[in-house]
Amino acid sequence: MRKASIILLAVFQIIGFTSLFLSMQVANPSSVSAATGPCTAPSTDYGNVTSTVNIPSTGTYYIWSRIQAPSSSANSYLIQIDNAYCFNVGGNSSIPTNSWQWINYQNGSTGSRISVSNLSSGNHSVKMIGNKDGVLLDRVIFTQDANCTPDNITPVQNGAQPGDNCANPSDTTPPSANITGPAAGSTQSGSVNITGTASDAESGIDKVDFLVNGNSVHTDNTDDKSSYSYSWNTATGSFPDGTYILSIKAYNKDGLSKVSSTRTITVKNTVVERKPGDINNDNKVDSDDLAIFAFYYGRPGNWTYDQGDFSGDGKVDSLDIGTLSFGWGK
Repeated sequence: MRKASIILLAVFQIIGFTSLFLSMQVANPSSVSAATGPCTAPSTDYGNVTSTVNIPSTGTYYIWSRIQAPSSSANSYLIQIDNAYCFNVGGNSSIPTNSWQWINYQNGSTGSRISVSNLSSGNHSVKMIGNKDGVLLDRVIFTQDANCTPDNITPVQNGAQPGDNCANPSDTTPPSANITGPAAGSTQSGSVNITGTASDAESGIDKVDFLVNGNSVHTDNTDDKSSYSYSWNTATGSFPDGTYILSIKAYNKDGLSKVSSTRTITVKNTVVERKPGDINNDNKVDSDDLAIFAFYYGRPGNWTYDQGDFSGDGKVDSLDIGTLSFGWGK
């Protein structure tokens, strides 16, 4: 599930402020201008309600209200924040009547956008005051996204609501993805454990692909794990001995993805038996091998097969002559 940066406060019905329903949300967002002072109580009481909104981070917040106006003259309401800001929302005669509309301006001026600068993080008192009869209020959104305009979709019970596009802003940051194993430049055989980490602070990790030469060999659909791993079987016919490039690809829950850096390894599963006496491993026993054998013969040291120690006792001596002779010319 996507982690939405919203706070649902309450749903209200106020007697007098005709069927006022309020669903207030704080959206994730950035930036703004201020109106100051508490609201003056209207001469006629059309109802009011006070609630508390929790602001997640200090900044400029833009305020949208979804209202329904019964007439060209009844098309506004008052919103008061902390007794310090008062906005007369709407008030323009061009607002369509008897249909839900998102409004973000005050005092009838569409160019006077409602916003509060440097609104501190934490709880704030928000009071909605009716100043016209019959006006309906459905939802209020506080957002730092100056460019988002709430949609006006038909609400779905327990589902999508008008303005969710601003209350749940789209994730634009891809996840992080890092490959942690196997070691770069290593030679591997059989099952190779490919490991990595993936994270996404905004929406979370949805899945991780394990890539070999850019192609997915496995998908882990477990979301939001701290680390991911896959045992890649290199001993199948699909992966002959050779060089391979490994990486992982992480997907977040908004569909964004990121490919990690790569690691190159060598796969070697085929074991070729060396001919007896073939010191330089060129698949023949000849004068080249004899020259190497003669160079190391009798010298002190812990020698290997590649220096002529065919018996494996760490010395190149008479015990090894028979092996060289046996393989000669083969």
